[in-house]
Amino acid sequence: MGNLSILVVSKTAQLLSRLLSSIPDALQGYEGDFEVLCSWNGTAEEERQVISAQGVELYFSQRTPYHFARNCNQLAQQACGDLLLFINDDLILDPGSITAAVQTLQQQNQCGIVGAKLTNQSGTVGHAGILFDHNHKPFHRYLDSPINHPLTLRTERVPAATGAFLLTRGSDYSKCPMNEAYINNGEDVELCLAYKMKLGLNTFVCHRATGQHPERSTRDNQLADTGFGNDSSEDLARMRKVRQQFLQMLKRQDLEEELDLACRETSWLQQRILDLETVHQDDRNHQANLALEIAAKAELQAAERQQTDEALDQARRTAALELSEAHRVAEQARQRSIAWKQAFRSNGSC
Repeated sequence: MGNLSILVVSKTAQLLSRLLSSIPDALQGYEGDFEVLCSWNGTAEEERQVISAQGVELYFSQRTPYHFARNCNQLAQQACGDLLLFINDDLILDPGSITAAVQTLQQQNQCGIVGAKLTNQSGTVGHAGILFDHNHKPFHRYLDSPINHPLTLRTERVPAATGAFLLTRGSDYSKCPMNEAYINNGEDVELCLAYKMKLGLNTFVCHRATGQHPERSTRDNQLADTGFGNDSSEDLARMRKVRQQFLQMLKRQDLEEELDLACRETSWLQQRILDLETVHQDDRNHQANLALEIAAKAELQAAERQQTDEALDQARRTAALELSEAHRVAEQARQRSIAWKQAFRSNGSC
């Protein structure tokens, strides 16, 4: 399989330690040697807190200020492996994932880069390859789809993949490294396009190379994460320009494959919209039924209260009548008592 250099940029002991702990299982079935090189841009105190997993040799090969593309290029120059795996420190790799990526790199025709299928914090798909819209803006395909959705259970060519997990050959990367002109992001996208334009090599996403990507902590917090959605960003403008150049050199077969990817993405989005509408309709029906139940209960309670009030009024009226009758009887008894006393006095005086 060749020797592997795992290259990571980090500044956080907790994230790096967690990544390192997942590497042994991710290499299940891998028969070559491997090393882990880190470009550290955190504090010395934080560095001392990093814990490496058993059997994982970690080398802090450089301690330089953060710049993702520059850090990665420097790590690649220091790497001893035939294969290079660029990986974010905030990943948690699944068992066998690295081995699956290496197999894909070796088995797929004209394969130069292999990306992974990554889940986000909610447990759905966060990355399964990168496509481009009509404005040449990149976006993650099948975003937020179920992790086992049939469309994501295939290894296939894509225009680009995220640098959070990116496997390539060292010999290819030396001819086409990351463009260090990018400020915050986009160097991974351009790298995939450049491999095709300069080396004639394709990017694949391996569905068996999986992991969790819950955070975005590798990049410096001081840099605004413009992402792919900011049309005014310099990074996005540069990516869009490269994408236009990329399309101009594609052959008919390549264009047809991209069109197929776009059509599948569109079909998935349309189905997702229908599913959401169904869910929303079911939810609306449920809410309506619930509202009817609440209204019925309220009406029943109102009727019961009315019956109770009427019964109470009747009881009050009955009590008033009984009290009045009691007063009348008592008055009659008092009058009789007075009459008896008068009669008794009259009889006594005679």
